[in-house]
Amino acid sequence: MPGGGNIVNWLWTQLKDNNSQKTKTHWIDYWSKKAGKNKIQIWRPKDKAMRENVANYADYRFWSSTHSLTKNRHINYQIIQGTSGFNPNYCSRMVWQSFYHGSGNKNVIQTSTAGLTYIFPGALVNTFTSKYRPYKVGTY
Repeated sequence: MPGGGNIVNWLWTQLKDNNSQKTKTHWIDYWSKKAGKNKIQIWRPKDKAMRENVANYADYRFWSSTHSLTKNRHINYQIIQGTSGFNPNYCSRMVWQSFYHGSGNKNVIQTSTAGLTYIFPGALVNTFTSKYRPYKVGTY
């Protein structure tokens, strides 16, 4: 979710229909220019099958209920408290929810983090259990 606009809208109102899908290259190019040098970090869990399950869940939950290229999920952007609920939402919370709900019966995310008030991007990696803790792919 790109957010954007006035930061007041991130907290008190909503940015309507703010979810999008981009290629990895497009996302890295766009955000590394916007955020400045060495701001974007890519982390990846080692378990490939689990990653694929989580990606499928994220696609279903946050883009298309039919897994098609046509968007039929319209998520509003707002930084809100808690980890439950899917709309409105914000970027790091969507990633956390995808791993929490989309990893099947694997204990990927620490259950104690379900009670967090906010999911901060820089702290996201610390919500994983030690068995599934992601490794850093790179900084862009």
